[in-house]
Amino acid sequence: MYYFTCMNVPFHITGVDKASFNRLKLFKHNDIPAKILTVDYDHMAYDTLVAQGVEYDTINMYDYFQNCSHIHAFHKLDLPRYWQECLGYKIEVVPHQLDIKVLSQDNDFLMYARFVNTSREKLNFVNYISNMGSIVKHERYDNRGFLSSVRFLGPEERIFLEQYYNPKGEIVIEKHFDLNNQDKPTLILLLDKNGSTHRFNSEDELIAHFIESLYTVGDHFIIDRPFEYIKPFALVNPRIPASIFLHTTHLPDAFSEGRPFKWPFNYLGDHLNRFSALICSTESQKQDLIRSSQFKGYIANIPVGMIDDSVINIISEEELHQKNPYKLISVSRYIFSKQLNQQIKLVHRLKESFPEVTLDIFGFGGVGGVEDELKDLITSLNADEYIKLRGFTPNLEREYATSGLSLFTSMEEGFALAILESYQHNTPVIGYDVKYGPNEIIKDNVNGNVIPLNDESQLYDKVFAFLNDATLREKYYKNCMLTTEQYSASNNFKLWQSFFKQFSK
Repeated sequence: MYYFTCMNVPFHITGVDKASFNRLKLFKHNDIPAKILTVDYDHMAYDTLVAQGVEYDTINMYDYFQNCSHIHAFHKLDLPRYWQECLGYKIEVVPHQLDIKVLSQDNDFLMYARFVNTSREKLNFVNYISNMGSIVKHERYDNRGFLSSVRFLGPEERIFLEQYYNPKGEIVIEKHFDLNNQDKPTLILLLDKNGSTHRFNSEDELIAHFIESLYTVGDHFIIDRPFEYIKPFALVNPRIPASIFLHTTHLPDAFSEGRPFKWPFNYLGDHLNRFSALICSTESQKQDLIRSSQFKGYIANIPVGMIDDSVINIISEEELHQKNPYKLISVSRYIFSKQLNQQIKLVHRLKESFPEVTLDIFGFGGVGGVEDELKDLITSLNADEYIKLRGFTPNLEREYATSGLSLFTSMEEGFALAILESYQHNTPVIGYDVKYGPNEIIKDNVNGNVIPLNDESQLYDKVFAFLNDATLREKYYKNCMLTTEQYSASNNFKLWQSFFKQFSK
């Protein structure tokens, strides 16, 4: 079994999440057993797994210890009816309809319950209220319909104990906290299936135990979230094979504090040769790893992006006719390092020569988010009618089909999945030549352009030339296939087969 280690499966997926999903699909298609592994606790996670289509392909640490991984049906909990009919409490629905207040017959405020939606069939949490009006107990309900955990709170609503339950209501995990230090538990107790109790001093120790409990001979762990997993794996039995996938640049920067690797590989230098292999998406990064690291194991170049062989075709006349050359598209998180402000200023400048030009930017924010700043910039340029932040959209097929060109202005990438996704839909890309990916995916002057980082003048010239020359556009459209053939799923799997052979000797 191959395990792809993530923290969670989010609703708004990032490039790393998409890479894990792509790899899972590829392995399953080729009958290679694989699962996504997650370690974050989220009592509401199951609905997201269903939405992403991976509910049968994901193992969560808490689900594993709570013995509920096998549960895929929803059991309705009608607590409001129980409170009213059995306990004689009174119910008040709050104006937004998601929450209810539970009152005693004397109108004492007892509980506050929140539901997933206004039908109030799925319970999210219940807060128990003290006579002083503070929360003393916080119950969290799994959205498959059972009590998942309870948090007990003391003075100033500080946590002193968390308990996690299996669907039978039995305690399986306890976390004890210091009232004066809420950052992390001081003690974790795990009740094993055979009745024994394991003690852990940290989440890292719990994760390490989870990995060792899961492992059987022949398994291999691919670590997609190194910042969170390197330290736990340093505690794991070294006979258990694990490889690091580098999804971003690794060379040290101004914030590396003398370490040989930058974030999110901060701890990799301390445990480098604990791991079986380092995997990256480009030949350029592979060569940098060979030159710059002291790693003694296998270094592989296996792109995170791939395209289903069945959809690799030269653009048809019908598809060509659908494309609006003046409709520009960008797919990126709304964060500082993506430099989306440069794209906005570029299109604003182009508007004078090409009145039909528009720009749709798809994505979302997160840590380092600059969405508000981008909105302000668009408004200050009076560009709201033709430059739009479109937010997160799970399926961009139609958007790409009707777009003429993709823009890319990121400072750095591990591969730039958005570039490959654009080529999959026969949409050329003009963007900056940064580490890593663009100059290996874009065929310069053949199906797009790579430009020195932050050379906004050349960026303008290349996009202007594209918009102004129908012959150039058609050339770029028809040559998109040169990139898609290179990154076919069948070619990608051949690289994985070489990887498998390294560890089957």
